[in-house]
Amino acid sequence: MCCKRGSLVLPLYAEGSDGDQSWLTIFVRRTASPSALMLSCWAKLSAKDRYVTDDTRIAALERRLSLLEHKDALRSLRDAYHACINDGRYAEIADLCTDDAVVRLGYLARYQGRAQIDAGFRGMGARERFFIKQYIHSHQVTVSGDTGTGVSYLEARYGRFGVSYLVSGCYRDKYIRKADGWRFQEMDIDFYYTVPAGAGWTGDEMHYLGPAFGRN
Repeated sequence: MCCKRGSLVLPLYAEGSDGDQSWLTIFVRRTASPSALMLSCWAKLSAKDRYVTDDTRIAALERRLSLLEHKDALRSLRDAYHACINDGRYAEIADLCTDDAVVRLGYLARYQGRAQIDAGFRGMGARERFFIKQYIHSHQVTVSGDTGTGVSYLEARYGRFGVSYLVSGCYRDKYIRKADGWRFQEMDIDFYYTVPAGAGWTGDEMHYLGPAFGRN
């Protein structure tokens, strides 16, 4: 209990009306007696919220911990994908996906199933005079049971045949948890721009990669 601007701050742990557990901070006037403080706090809680057992608190904490662990695992999954790209470990990317996964690399490529995904990324690594480094950020993750979704943003440096490209886009993923951990079920990137460094990203043409430019 601590003083703040003439009031006492009293934290209470309670089960909310939506079934979630949280710490409630109740502000009451310092002039109130201890019994009045408790009655005031008690009155602010619904009948359902007034009785929380140790088992309930522990179960709530375990659920919250499990959710955090799953979110961390999904962020690690996406980090692993970009580590494979940046380190040239293309043969390991298919193992991050389900057997029926779909990978859409914007307007550049679409792979369905682990066999196509494996062949596609191995082919990427075999390209002549090819360079790619990717930097991911702002990975937002939601989890619902054994499925999840994610949104993240990409900045990348791409090179082919001596030409440097600036690349930016947004990944939208679907994940599923298998017996051996989380995997990509869908990976879809929308490229904002894929432009030569000299052209910049404010011109009329925003995409310079692909067969039309003879670059992939």
